Amino acid sequence: MPQFSTLMRLYYHGGCGISEISTHLDVTAPAASQMVDRLVQMSLLERVEDPHDRRAKQVTISAKGRALIEKGVEARNRWAEELATKLTAEQRGVVVEALAHLANAVGRLEPKQE
Repeated sequence: MPQFSTLMRLYYHGGCGISEISTHLDVTAPAASQMVDRLVQMSLLERVEDPHDRRAKQVTISAKGRALIEKGVEARNRWAEELATKLTAEQRGVVVEALAHLANAVGRLEPKQE
């Protein structure tokens, strides 16, 4: 699912170069470039001029790609809401506590934005 991971990365973090996608997926730059080409052909991504280096291109998520991600997020949220109805109040409390711990851990993993 590297394509989905790439779409999610671009959805949440904005455009980037092929080298960043290559690093994110731990694949070679040619492999990342081929995958990006396929996603561009599917109209899920767009290549745009890098504002800092006109010789370079950045990859951004297209409106179609953004809509696909948002549809997936909505479906996941509906599933989670339905799943929650199958838990007791005590079980939901345990899940909420665990999610709070995970959210704190994520905050420690992500680089600080200035």
